[in-house]
Amino acid sequence: MRLKYQLILISLVTLILPWSAYQFIHQLEAELRFKQQSMLQHNATITARFLAQTTIFDGTAQGKDGASVYAFALPQPVFLDGYFDDWLALGVDTREIKSDFLPTNDTFQVSYLLGFYQDRLYAYINVTDPDIHRHNPNPGQHNSTTDNIQFEYRDHNGVHRRGTLFATSPGLINSTTQGQDIPVEVDAYWQYSETGYTVEISIPFADAKGGFGFTVINPENAPPDPFIPPRSLGNILPLPASVAPTFSNPHSSSPEFNGYYDDPRTMEPDLLPTPLKPQADRDVPTLRFSDPEINRYLAEFSTAGIKMTVIDQQGWIIGKSGELESQHSFPIITASSSFFKDIVGTLIRWTLFEKPPRSQQQPSADRDQSDLAQQALKGSPTITWQAQGSRNYALISSVVPLFQNQKIVGALRLDQNTDAIASISNETIFDMVAIAAASIFIIMIMLLGFASLLSWRIQKLSKQIDACFSTDGVPQNSLIPGTGQDEISDLRRRFAALLDANMAYTAYLQSFAQKLSHEIKTPVAIIRSSLDNASLHNNIPTELNEYIERGQSGVKRISGIIDSMRAATRLEKLIQTADNVEFDLYPVVAEYSAAFQLAAPKLKVMFEAAELTYPVQGNPDLIAQLLDKLLDNAKDFTPEGKSIRLRLFQKHQTIILEVENEGPALPERMQQQIFQPFISIRSNEQQHRNDSHMGLGLVIVKLITDFHRGRIEAQNLTGNTGVRFTLILPAGPTP
Repeated sequence: MRLKYQLILISLVTLILPWSAYQFIHQLEAELRFKQQSMLQHNATITARFLAQTTIFDGTAQGKDGASVYAFALPQPVFLDGYFDDWLALGVDTREIKSDFLPTNDTFQVSYLLGFYQDRLYAYINVTDPDIHRHNPNPGQHNSTTDNIQFEYRDHNGVHRRGTLFATSPGLINSTTQGQDIPVEVDAYWQYSETGYTVEISIPFADAKGGFGFTVINPENAPPDPFIPPRSLGNILPLPASVAPTFSNPHSSSPEFNGYYDDPRTMEPDLLPTPLKPQADRDVPTLRFSDPEINRYLAEFSTAGIKMTVIDQQGWIIGKSGELESQHSFPIITASSSFFKDIVGTLIRWTLFEKPPRSQQQPSADRDQSDLAQQALKGSPTITWQAQGSRNYALISSVVPLFQNQKIVGALRLDQNTDAIASISNETIFDMVAIAAASIFIIMIMLLGFASLLSWRIQKLSKQIDACFSTDGVPQNSLIPGTGQDEISDLRRRFAALLDANMAYTAYLQSFAQKLSHEIKTPVAIIRSSLDNASLHNNIPTELNEYIERGQSGVKRISGIIDSMRAATRLEKLIQTADNVEFDLYPVVAEYSAAFQLAAPKLKVMFEAAELTYPVQGNPDLIAQLLDKLLDNAKDFTPEGKSIRLRLFQKHQTIILEVENEGPALPERMQQQIFQPFISIRSNEQQHRNDSHMGLGLVIVKLITDFHRGRIEAQNLTGNTGVRFTLILPAGPTP
């Protein structure tokens, strides 16, 4: 692997920076959330102790068990017109009334909504009834054949009031009800709709704080028996027709009642209700609502961003104060930070950070029946961090029980979202990512630049070292040591010293042949003259003559080696001073091949050339010596009657001369070593027959080839029928 890639991999270690920052932010967020939970639970405990010292739960009807209805706090009084517009501000849907006595696909359906504003209680009743029976004001019209609404309510003292509403046409109905001889004003508006009709009722709030109930009478297929109640839907039982009020005026009534019925949820299904209970024991659903007095107490402890809720023993919300800050989904995007920061922060939070568990039970607008509330109502304070709502915003909730006279009367719930912590985390995450990315980028750029510089210096040193050697590996030039103080400069100086030593040794080897031949020439001359003189004696034994002949042969070979070494040395010096001119290779090869044919009449010398002009740059005399060595070498290995072929042609920007001879093939290992000094594959007989071949002929061929900046190759012919030497020279003048 290259150095710069290794350094890039090493630079990845810098990723430990964002990992460490992530661990820090993760721990910081967990610690901040823990502190927020502790503070929220502390606030809940302090507020619960204060509420325990008040009398807000003394004698209130909201703590009673049984059927209940809930009235929401309205932001403004309801304008009675039979439409739902004024109720939209609550953000809640109407509550549907269901009955076990009617089929689920029945077209008769009833839903309602209760609310209060200051001293008035409002009821919105929506009736789905495709067949409406309007009231007939004529005398003798019986209530059992008229669509009407019976309602009943009571105050904290148990005083009951009840009335019946029905109309012949849409409009306002002003009436009074009577209960225990206390007249109370009741306002109502009857409005027909596409699916039935709607009714809005307004009564004094103080007179209904104990309870409120109603039932809608549907006289369709009403039985003729006036003492059997018609079909109805509501949270109280309808009065029988014999005691139902009648109105002499369709827009006002003053009914009186003297009969009551049990709540249907406490009846046996096969029993008919009977008017047996006294008035004070009449079961009316308890009215639950957010008590303004409790709200005032909570407001004293209210803190920005914290929602406080008081629930009774059944989970109904009877007091609340404060609002949550803007609720964002998890992960959070805040308006205070830039959009880019939020995107980066939320993506990282969603991918890496801990997400709150999804809350399976969420409090509704009027009641809290979650596990947190149930545990608190059993006396166990709880605190949790959960995802709430359809957008999964993170919320911390603390619920503590409320005690009064050592009894649990309700619970206090405090909710606070973690948007502030998430916003801080987002900012920190973005800063962490930005700093880490910038740091890693800068470090990688620096390391990459440093690696590129090192790579460039090493490549430059490698090219300079290559330039100091010839193509055959002979050192030609010295390497400048340099003055740097780093490891690469040290390596350069070591290479320079090694190259100088190699050049000195090469120079020594190059002069060694001349020195050796000079030193050996005199002893060889003495030995030769001694052997020649000994051979002149006549009385020499035959065995001694054989030894003298062997000695003369060995001296002759030594003399040949010395002459070849001196010739190679002279050729090297000649090459260094030879002229380098442009000449045509064709006539040189043609003339020499023709001359060689005359010198070797027993061989067939053939010359082929595709063109008549082959310009090269070099020295024609050296090329002639090269041809002499190649052809002389081919002659020694070509049997009589066989051929030697010379082929000259041009390929691309090179001129190629091939010399082929039929005969024995080169051993595989010798094809690369044949151009080295003293390498020869001639047999002993050939060596004895021609003592001038000392394995330096092809060395001279290689020297001449290098002078012409070409290359020489040796390879066997197909089928190992001979050998081909290929000389490749650059075409045209050398630049």
